[in-house]
Amino acid sequence: NALLSLTQFYELPLAIFVSRRGVYKEKIEAQFPMGQRLPAILSGAGIGSTEINTPEELKKVDQELPEVYLKGRIHAFLMSPAVWEGSECGVGSPGCAEKKARSAQPVSCIVHPVSRPALTRYDIIKLISPYLEGKAVVSNLGWPSKELYAVKHQPSNFYMLGSMGMATPLGLGIALTSKKEVIVIDGDGSLLMNPGSLATAASLAPKNLIVIAIDNGAYGSTGNQPTLAGTCADLGQVALGFGFRNIAKVASEDEITAVMKKKKEGVTFIHMLAVPGNKDVPNIPVHHLETKKQVQAFLKT
Repeated sequence: NALLSLTQFYELPLAIFVSRRGVYKEKIEAQFPMGQRLPAILSGAGIGSTEINTPEELKKVDQELPEVYLKGRIHAFLMSPAVWEGSECGVGSPGCAEKKARSAQPVSCIVHPVSRPALTRYDIIKLISPYLEGKAVVSNLGWPSKELYAVKHQPSNFYMLGSMGMATPLGLGIALTSKKEVIVIDGDGSLLMNPGSLATAASLAPKNLIVIAIDNGAYGSTGNQPTLAGTCADLGQVALGFGFRNIAKVASEDEITAVMKKKKEGVTFIHMLAVPGNKDVPNIPVHHLETKKQVQAFLKT
């Protein structure tokens, strides 16, 4: 909508640099469909694209970019991870941006008051794992799912692998069609991508749904680049504004344990503050379709 009804319609120049998944050393199958079909999708929308697969091919940007601004059109540069592989903040090197998260905060933002977080997402998942037993658990994509599998794999866990922003909608759907207790383990980056799902959850208000937002102020699966949840956006206040009434904000081990023990009354949003960082755990060995079957079987019991 933003690309076609606004940018293309008004002939506004726009160069898009896309970090393209599913084409180079990709280990997550869920990234293949979008990454491999992206050129055709762009073509179908009337948007030109240029594939850049090596550092040497960066010269293609110089060749194409002037036309973008001269003719007022959209053009996407599809960048393979091979282009920046080995650089200081390259693939698999999350340390660079990690130091910046929750540090210097723009004065234009209303920074929300927070406890000082000390636990990583992995620490939090370990801490809450006893309270996940026997519940339908929908986990945010990438590292959160891998960490959950490493800590507490159970047939009732649905591991998101490539659908950013869709953990809460899926958990909501399960809660509306099942009497099982449902816990969503979401993240700040994913919730910022699809915040409207919180409004839908608050409106429909299934009593068996808990949304846990593990907020480490970073995009953990792509290099720990800072999110706006680390500065401007207070996800607990966002949930309140969308209609949640049962909201808690916690950061310490004692606070997290206490809120998990507490009896929940109605749809609940738990804002858990964390520090950036990913645990070095293996990929999930269970095929994604087998995961779906296991969760379906659990929901039928």
